[in-house]
Amino acid sequence: MADESSIELNSNSTDHLASVAKVITGMVPVAGVLLSEIVGNKIPNQRVDRIARFLEELSKRLKEIEEETLRARLTSSEGVDLLEDAFFQAARTLTEERTEHLANLLAHGFTTDQLDYAQTKRLLWLLGQLSDEEIVILRSSLAKNAADDEADSDFREKNDELLRGRHLKEDTPPEEYDKEALISSYYQHLRDLQLIKSRSTPKQFHEFSKSEREELAIKPWEIRGPEITRLGEMLLDHLDMIPEWYQRT
Repeated sequence: MADESSIELNSNSTDHLASVAKVITGMVPVAGVLLSEIVGNKIPNQRVDRIARFLEELSKRLKEIEEETLRARLTSSEGVDLLEDAFFQAARTLTEERTEHLANLLAHGFTTDQLDYAQTKRLLWLLGQLSDEEIVILRSSLAKNAADDEADSDFREKNDELLRGRHLKEDTPPEEYDKEALISSYYQHLRDLQLIKSRSTPKQFHEFSKSEREELAIKPWEIRGPEITRLGEMLLDHLDMIPEWYQRT
């Protein structure tokens, strides 16, 4: 039996993709048609829906581009290569949020004045290396001080389980040690990818819980978590994840 990853689309799957493409084409004629035409014929059957969702999200973001410019970029060798990379990731995407991240990143590359192939290619690769949890941690690293932390309170509360510090003691349940080990690996992976870097301070920001910060009245200059790098900022910018309160330098 052929490997599932190389099975060609059967007639049912092809018809299904064609019907989805027809809907997309109706909403966004130029981008919908071009993107649908570029889809290969060896996408695993069970991943067609994921590709279709990605195509729909990407098409929405490309609808303002002038037709000739869009056609030239999508059909260029660089454009096709970027789309192939994106299709591979889209086929493995499990959440709508991840699909939106991928569509935002690729659309950003196609809608700039000049398609920067090398930059978009690299950022696509970086996105593919990151888990959803690591993206949240990267986003949280934008906070530089107490004022930023306050402005970002909704995001931090939403992701408190991941971002809050865990103070391990002798009687701490083993599963808490497991969680801390896993979270530490997320931070280390982001450092390895040069998306964040450590600050030279006695204690990392993520090690303080919100209640501790309030209780100790920690000063802005004492709140120091990992610092986001320029590359990390660039990735978040392409994902449309830079909040209004953040000031890029």
